[in-house]
Amino acid sequence: FLQLSKSFTQPISQVSQQLNSIVMALAGASRIFALLDEESEQFSYALDGQEGVDASGWLWMTDIMPVQDLCHAMTLNRDGQLYWVDFEKGTVEPLSFDENECEKILSMSMSPDGRKILLLGVKKDYLQLLSYDVQNQQIDADTTWQSEPTSNPENAFLAENSDGSQVAVYDGNAECYLIETAHLKQKQVVDIENAKNLQLSFFENDQFLLGADSECIWLYDLDKHQVVSSYAVSMRNHAMQLTADISG
Repeated sequence: FLQLSKSFTQPISQVSQQLNSIVMALAGASRIFALLDEESEQFSYALDGQEGVDASGWLWMTDIMPVQDLCHAMTLNRDGQLYWVDFEKGTVEPLSFDENECEKILSMSMSPDGRKILLLGVKKDYLQLLSYDVQNQQIDADTTWQSEPTSNPENAFLAENSDGSQVAVYDGNAECYLIETAHLKQKQVVDIENAKNLQLSFFENDQFLLGADSECIWLYDLDKHQVVSSYAVSMRNHAMQLTADISG
């Protein structure tokens, strides 16, 4: 009788357990589908209607740098125009550096402490490094750097070292300037000739400058002031991206 009773109640118990699992699964699925049906939060800023902003001249943004606890950001578009974004107020304001006679901003880099942004710009046939004070939202007039005249400033760029204490500024033609970021003091000039599609990176604890172009990869010793190693490559018809870690 006991065996017959177990044989009768066991299937009922199994069905009840499986039914309980099904009910729990349906409850979880309903919550998931309810979450999926919710509208996603849209986060965007339109330049149309912003005072002082010509939206017709806005091209795709090439760089964005969050500052001040992510409440603000500085953005750069392809025309070399900088914009200051206030996420709390929902405003976008263009930044002008007419007092420095800076015609166009090429790139930017944040200082290690986050208080200043280095701006590489073009002033006629010269390159300028400007130090933008994030807290006061203005250029530090006492901290600027200017290159020698260059014939191709539009191709200039900067690369920073591992701790942000110095940057390498390529003038787009034949020279690379090593500059301390604290006071924008020029330390050294590296001659680079006939480089096409050049890329630069600090290397081996910032003791070397690693460069790559369409024809070769080279290693420049910053203490010996000379190229200590080079390797010929053929990358004229291919895209190339240079990356290097600290130790190599």
